[in-house]
Amino acid sequence: MIELPTAHKDLLLGIDVSSYQSEVHWRRVRDAGVKRAVIKIGEGTRGASCAAERCDGARAYLGDDAVDGYHECRLMGHGPDDTARAAVERAAARRVECLWLALETTWIHELSDDECGAWVVTALDAAALVHSTGLYTSLRCLRHLRRTRYAARIAEHPLWVAAYPSPRVVQGGYSPRLPKPWTSWLGWQYTSGRKGALPGVCPGVE
Repeated sequence: MIELPTAHKDLLLGIDVSSYQSEVHWRRVRDAGVKRAVIKIGEGTRGASCAAERCDGARAYLGDDAVDGYHECRLMGHGPDDTARAAVERAAARRVECLWLALETTWIHELSDDECGAWVVTALDAAALVHSTGLYTSLRCLRHLRRTRYAARIAEHPLWVAAYPSPRVVQGGYSPRLPKPWTSWLGWQYTSGRKGALPGVCPGVE
């Protein structure tokens, strides 16, 4: 079962929920110790299935201020301003506390380093003008973004980082080692959906 690493017991336990999870029973999730939910609310310029239902369910059991939303970015074919506008609209409709723009390794290779950096910082800056916004991505993506001339500007935004060491290493006090210029993270996703198990969630959870 997912639980906080021993060295990070002062943090809140949260879960990432998307259409990948076919069933979410929020009462059982809350009773398992989860304090926060980050729910997929869109991708590209469109919404995500089940987002409204998932956000409402999480708020009912975790609280009105315990639900964030993330919007997956599609760099090719979707401009950063259009993506930011769509993400902010979804965030407002779903009444999420913080909006996270999610960047996956699959998409960063479609552009040059500086094109990718410019896209990301433009989207983050545009969304942050309207809604509390941060970047959700992996250590691998951060290592790519640090090569761009926009890295320092991107690092000004809150970071939710995905890094999956072994459970033994996690419990031993591991914390993600961020590449410069990043110095801190607000959220750390330390297990993948294939390996994370939690009462009330099927098939798995991050």
